[in-house]
Amino acid sequence: MAAIETIKLTKKYKDVTAVDALDLSISEGELFALLGVNGAGKTTTIKMLSCLTKPTSGDAFLDGHSVISDSATVKEIIGVSPQETAVAPNLSVKENLVLMCGVHGFSHEKTRSKVAELTEMFDLSRILSKKAGKLSGGWQRRLSIAMALISAAALSAVLTVKQPNGAEPAQTDDPASEVNTDIGDRLTDAQLPIATPTPSPTATPTPMPDFTPAPPTPKPTAVQKLSPPVRGEVIWGFAVNELIYSRTLDQWTTHTGVDVAAPKGSEVYAVFAGTVTEIFTDDSLGVMVEVKGANDMIAVYGNLKAEPPVKVGARINAGDIVGYVGDTAVSECGDKSHVHFELLKDEKYVDPQSYVLFIKELEG
Repeated sequence: MAAIETIKLTKKYKDVTAVDALDLSISEGELFALLGVNGAGKTTTIKMLSCLTKPTSGDAFLDGHSVISDSATVKEIIGVSPQETAVAPNLSVKENLVLMCGVHGFSHEKTRSKVAELTEMFDLSRILSKKAGKLSGGWQRRLSIAMALISAAALSAVLTVKQPNGAEPAQTDDPASEVNTDIGDRLTDAQLPIATPTPSPTATPTPMPDFTPAPPTPKPTAVQKLSPPVRGEVIWGFAVNELIYSRTLDQWTTHTGVDVAAPKGSEVYAVFAGTVTEIFTDDSLGVMVEVKGANDMIAVYGNLKAEPPVKVGARINAGDIVGYVGDTAVSECGDKSHVHFELLKDEKYVDPQSYVLFIKELEG
C-alpha cells in the first residue's frame, strides 16, 4: 500500500481548474520533490492532502485513509512544514517541541521521550534553550520540520513548496489566484504535506488560528465527583482540542489540565488514593507529582514547591498532602498563584472538571 495515493484528484474554482485529475503514488520512505511554476497547483494539492480544502472530484489516500471519508484520521497522522517558518518565536526550541506535543495530546512521559528523540535526530541539543525567533533561517527550518514530525505517524513527511527563482506567490483572498490560467501545464506530481503551523503570538490576542484537534478525549461515565486538590476557583480551564491564549507566553497554546487558584504555600491534596509513580520538574509546568490510582486514572499535580513531602513508590490516600503550591511553572508565572492539575484516563488527558468538584460547584 502506498503512503500517499491520489486518484483523479481534481479541484476547480468556478471555471478554473487548479488541479486536473492527478494520479500519484508515493511509497513509504520515499523522498519526493515537487517542482512547479507559480499557479501550477502545488498549494492546492497540499491543501487537499491535508484536508484544508475538499476536492471537487477524485480522492486521495494517506496510509490508506481517504481525505474525503476519513479526514479526521488523516489530520491525526500528518504534519506540515510550510514555506514560511512555522515556529513560535517567543518560545525556546524545546518549548516549541513541547507545545506541539501538547497539540497532539501527548502525556508528559511521551512528550519527554519525543523531545529527546527529535533533539537527537535533528541535532538540536546546543540550541534547545534559545528563543526560536533568534535562530538563523536554516535552524528555524530544521526546527519547523522537527515540529511537523511530532505526530510520529508512519506517514510523516516534509513538504517545502518553493516558487521559481525564490519568488513568493501573490497574497490574495481569491482562491482562483492560486492558478495561472496562462500556464498550460497542469499538476502531474505532488509531495506529501504535513501539520498545522504554530500560530504567531501577538501582544493582543488575534482571532484563534486554524487548529487540527487531537483525538477526542474519553467521556467519563457517571461517577461521584472527587474533592479538589485545593479549595479555589478554576482560573484556566482544560483545552486539548482547542487553542487558548496565554498571557504569560503571549501565545496561542493548548492546556492539558486546569489551574486552580490558591495562595503560595497552600497544601495540595490527593484527589484519590494511589501510588506516587513519578516526581519530576517539567520545563514549563515546574515541579510535578504523578499519582496512579485505580481504573487506569493518573493525577498530576504541578507548579509545586521544590521537594514535595512524598516519595516515589509511596502509597497515599485521598486527602493526603502531595505538595505545596509554588511558583515553579515558568509557562504560567504571569497568572495568579495556583496549582496546575491534570487527569489522565487510559493515558489520555481528560477534563478534570468532569471528575472533580471545584469551588463554584461546592458553593452552589
